[in-house]
Amino acid sequence: MNIEFVLKQGGKSLTKERKDVFAFMETRHMFTAQDIMDSFTDISRASVFRTLGLFVSLGIIRRIPFSEKGEVYELNDIQHHHEHMKCNICQTILSFDSHWICKSIFQAAKDKGFTIQEHSISVRGTCLNCSIS
Repeated sequence: MNIEFVLKQGGKSLTKERKDVFAFMETRHMFTAQDIMDSFTDISRASVFRTLGLFVSLGIIRRIPFSEKGEVYELNDIQHHHEHMKCNICQTILSFDSHWICKSIFQAAKDKGFTIQEHSISVRGTCLNCSIS
């Protein structure tokens, strides 16, 4: 993803903070605001939350719907879209390919004349490790 292009399309500029935060996000599958604050002690808490809000609104990142301990985010990668399952016991979040599910969702929306701007699927249960224990 070309962060400078996406920001410019949204009428925003590429600041050093935004560039640094985006570079950090590219190294993680999932992350929280706290992860960013822990990695960048020179960026204020308010700036981190403003940047996350901006990136969500521009479609750069998406929220993962497991938020008992704050928001969890990931880069919004249209090429490799996937969904998540969370173990109720150990809290592990696992990813799974959702291409066929998404295809059905988008077809249902199209049939109803509905335009999808964002979607997420959250699956909760027990992972294999916790099932064995």
